[in-house]
Amino acid sequence: MLSVNSYGMDASKHIETWPLTVLDDAGRKLHFAEQAQTVVSLAPHITELLFAAGAGSNIVATSRFSDHPIEAQKIPMIGDAYSVNMEALLALNPDLVILWQSGVGIRTVELLERLGIRYFMSEPKTVTAMLDTLRLFGRLAGDPLQANEQADQLQARWQILQKNYRSKAPIKVFYQIWHQPLFTLSNPHIIDDILTNCGAENIFSDQPKVVFRTQLEAVLLANPEAILFGGLHQPVESETNRKFWRRFSQLLAVKNDHLIPVPEKWIHRPSPRMLDGAEHVCKELHQVRIARSIQN
Repeated sequence: MLSVNSYGMDASKHIETWPLTVLDDAGRKLHFAEQAQTVVSLAPHITELLFAAGAGSNIVATSRFSDHPIEAQKIPMIGDAYSVNMEALLALNPDLVILWQSGVGIRTVELLERLGIRYFMSEPKTVTAMLDTLRLFGRLAGDPLQANEQADQLQARWQILQKNYRSKAPIKVFYQIWHQPLFTLSNPHIIDDILTNCGAENIFSDQPKVVFRTQLEAVLLANPEAILFGGLHQPVESETNRKFWRRFSQLLAVKNDHLIPVPEKWIHRPSPRMLDGAEHVCKELHQVRIARSIQN
């Protein structure tokens, strides 16, 4: 997601240079004569990144579940990732619409194209890419200095995790997105990037689909040492997931009670809070590593 002219910024003076040309995560080239003053965010992670980048005051509309930071809850919502009130969007006449590439409906993209509304596709697949997005949003619609400062702080935390955990003895894990039906993820999903840098081996990392439905038998056969699961409503869903997996006492993860809940908003959104989720996952998996060393 690098711009053609190295983010369009004089690194020595921290002065934005215009016009600016960037690539979005779909590989589309976008040209900006000046900063966007009115932005529509059509995914919660995009809203969070825009606020972190100092662009919160320029957001004129958001999508469903854009609930962080608290100021975002005051911004009108005009739809969700799949369905957008195009009349409301047109009335706002935004300089820029930012979409979640995996979640946007084809009809929404077609309408934006037809109406000549500039849009940016966001799909960071690694933590580093998420930090690049934060920096870029600061340039496109916010405060570049604030965005860089935020990204630098998050990058420092990420580098500490990589240094402390990436090379540790690997732990075989299963990451559950949902249990009925059973959904998981592979590389290059951003959560797989976190697992790898926490010293974990995702049992489905090499599968061709990034997010997909899997069979329970495949998980039982792989016999992971730990099972991680997200949930919208902790701790209720955590207990539901625990009950689901405790039926399979033959699993190492169940035998050793390595069933690890992860607050969904920490890790399912590629946003600054993902570092909280990454730290949680790394620490929890390290406890699994310690327990294994004691048993051996």
